[in-house]
Amino acid sequence: MNFFDRMKNMTSRERYLLIATVLVLTGGAVYIYVGEPLFLKWSDLHDESKTLQMRLAKLKILSKDKDVIEQGFEDIQSAIPSGESTESLQIDFFKEIHDFATSAEIDVTSLKQLKIDRKGRFDSLVVRMNCVGENHQLAALLQHFQERENLIQCSDISLSANRRPPTLSITLTLSKLVLHREGHR
Repeated sequence: MNFFDRMKNMTSRERYLLIATVLVLTGGAVYIYVGEPLFLKWSDLHDESKTLQMRLAKLKILSKDKDVIEQGFEDIQSAIPSGESTESLQIDFFKEIHDFATSAEIDVTSLKQLKIDRKGRFDSLVVRMNCVGENHQLAALLQHFQERENLIQCSDISLSANRRPPTLSITLTLSKLVLHREGHR
């Protein structure tokens, strides 16, 4: 007896139950193997679309600030000397400090290199400077070292007063970051 002969012998209730079972199983299989994967793929693409839209919005904001960012980068890049040997950079650093101090009429009593620290692609040149001057002269010197484009950091300051002539003595520990090329040390 084949399937169709058995169907003829079934009551109408059994036929409806059989058809309902086949429809439920077919619907479940279609959902599991077709519907759910399509929904998951759509959901992933929707999430990726939202992520890309957010990224695009950020890039639009950054593109508005592009000129400001590029100018800041150029300012920093021009302030960091590069491509020279560490020795010539040390000499330039000493000269810069000494020239500014003398132009401010400050008497530099000593200028001594303490160390050179290697920090990745940068060298940190560290020097100790002793000088004597009046209040306003030393204030101008400290202001010069605090200016952003100099990239000179003052890490230690010691002040003492001189009675004759009435001046201040100051000892500064200064450091400056310089970019170096590989092969120059």
